[in-house]
Order: sequence, then C-alpha cells, then structure tokens
Amino acid sequence: MRESSSKPRNDSGATFAHTLVALAVLVAMSAASYPLASSAIAALGKAADSAFGASRALVADASIRALAARVRAPFWAASIEPANPGDAIEAPWLDGEMEKPAVIAWDGEALRIGEAEAAFRVGGLEHVELAWLEDGRGRVLGFALAFETGGRAWRVEAPFGSFPRPRTEGTP
Repeated sequence: MRESSSKPRNDSGATFAHTLVALAVLVAMSAASYPLASSAIAALGKAADSAFGASRALVADASIRALAARVRAPFWAASIEPANPGDAIEAPWLDGEMEKPAVIAWDGEALRIGEAEAAFRVGGLEHVELAWLEDGRGRVLGFALAFETGGRAWRVEAPFGSFPRPRTEGTP
C-alpha cells in the first residue's frame, strides 16, 4: 500500500481547461473590438486627409492673395488687361511694372503661382478652374480660382493691390 503524504493536496492552480476558457474570452473580446478599432483608424485617416487638404488650400489661398496684392496698376492706367484665359492667367503691373506679369497656371499636377520665372508650386489640388475677379461692368479686379482638395471644394477671390481709375463718360 501507498503511504499518504503528510502535505495536503493543493488544487488552487489553473488547469488546462481554465487556460482554454481564458483564451476563448480574449479571442471573443478582440473580435468584438476589431470593427471599432478599424472604424476609428479609418476616421483618423479621413481626418488626416481633410487636414492636409485644408493646409494645401490655405497655402494656395495665401500665395494667391499675396501675389494679387503685388499687382498695382497706376491710377492713370486705362485698365488691367488680363492675358491667357484657360490653364494660365497673367496680369500685368506686378510690383507696379507694366511688363512684369503675375502668373497663375495649372499644369494638371500643380498650381504655379508667382512671377513667370520664379513661381511657387502647390500640388494635391483637383478640378482647378482659373478665372478673373470682375466687377459688374466687366473690369478685372483680381484673381478668382476654384479647386478641390481634401474632399472639399474651395474658392479663392483675391483682389489686386490697386485698380486703375474707372473712366467715366467724357473723360479721356
């Protein structure tokens, strides 16, 4: 016969069945939290795209407004005669010099803003439309652009730094 041990038997340890139940609970919890985590990650990605789009729009807006403010025709000029409608628009009188044009051009990939030789490029824009900001009489007063970025439509209206004196009837 076997002699019994003087130590009492300790059954307080985890069995293999306990370990399997704990693993099953962990798997169920992670499976339940996956849709929540994936939707949170997708929302974070959308928010990041929107923020990057807004920053590109703000850079384009500030650059266009700064360029338009530099277009200063003297008061005696008859008008500001714009050139090249379409994918590029040019306005004379950049920094008060008639032969120095302010250029905004769209090449399909980036918006070029600045002087003909030294232009700043803004990428990540879509559906860019270039136009002139005009008053009710058809006088050109600045640049008007529409574009999309970050899933949102933007419009920029940037008046020139100065305008020629409007001619009235009877004045040369």
